[in-house]
Amino acid sequence: HPFVIEWHPFQLNPDMPVEGLSLDDYLTHRFGSPANVEPVLEGLAAEAKGAGIDFRFDRLKRIPNTLKAHQLMYLAESEGRDQSALAEGLMSAFFEHGEDIGDTDVLVAQAGNQGIRPDDVVRVIGDNASRQIVATREGQVRASGITGVPGFLLNRRLLIVGAQEADAMVNA
Repeated sequence: HPFVIEWHPFQLNPDMPVEGLSLDDYLTHRFGSPANVEPVLEGLAAEAKGAGIDFRFDRLKRIPNTLKAHQLMYLAESEGRDQSALAEGLMSAFFEHGEDIGDTDVLVAQAGNQGIRPDDVVRVIGDNASRQIVATREGQVRASGITGVPGFLLNRRLLIVGAQEADAMVNA
């Protein structure tokens, strides 16, 4: 059946400092120590491999503040660009290549892959109006009851929370 994918902003760590945190500091703050979460990350990497995704947590140095990335997604939407392709590029840059997707140069490069001009990226991520639009939209998402990602709203009625098998989505 035909379908439309809409992306909505949701920061897993909305209180993340603007400059982000080192991976070790983040894992220590969130999970008590990097060692506590290592088995989980290894399991995620193994599961992702089966889906053709090469998670490289060993390449991660920083956990970014993702507000600028969400502003870039908003720009892509407002320009009629392929948000799914941009999101895929951003996630690959972070999870597979260890890039800091809170960094303007990384965002400019990813946007360029989708035909978005560097000047427009810099303008939007420095713009208070786009920052406010993203914050308002994220507030609406949180008010709807979503507390994590991924979340799928089907036909604007049925909310599916968490990663699901394709059959579960089709059956829903």
